[in-house]
Amino acid sequence: MTSHKRQFLSDIASAIPTKPYIPKYKLIDKIRMFLFRKSFKKIGSDSYVRSFTKIYGPDKLEIGNNSGFGARSHIFCSDGGVVLGNDVLMGPEVIIFSSDHNYIDRNIIIKKQGSTNKKVVIGNDVYIGARVIILPGVTIGDGAVIGAGAIVTKDIPPYAVAVGVPAKIIRYRE
Repeated sequence: MTSHKRQFLSDIASAIPTKPYIPKYKLIDKIRMFLFRKSFKKIGSDSYVRSFTKIYGPDKLEIGNNSGFGARSHIFCSDGGVVLGNDVLMGPEVIIFSSDHNYIDRNIIIKKQGSTNKKVVIGNDVYIGARVIILPGVTIGDGAVIGAGAIVTKDIPPYAVAVGVPAKIIRYRE
């Protein structure tokens, strides 16, 4: 399937509201997830994507088992790609970028300098709070916790708790 068709399926799926706790909406959720499964590079069992989450480049997104995105998140999967491990929990409105604009050459307008793609990797058993922004090339280790509103600009080691702008480690999980 072409990347345009995958994007189209993902766009349709993201527009379908999520009502997971009302039994009569279970069929609607199954349809949403069917469309997402057809559009993503890989999606594990019991994974989910909440309402109005926009996935750009879904054919470059890999999601492990029992993981997913909170409502109204935006995931920008460039050629670098985005990989989520197993048991990843995300709050609403998380933004993940796997590319960035080049801007070094002052003789060329930024818009014409192209971009750099860097994979984002989120390990297993990670909790990402609401409105977190994750920048290109970041790896978040297994068991890490990222506090709400943080901007993750650098790798976060396993079991670290990071908060703030830019995200800084304040402690480690025991």
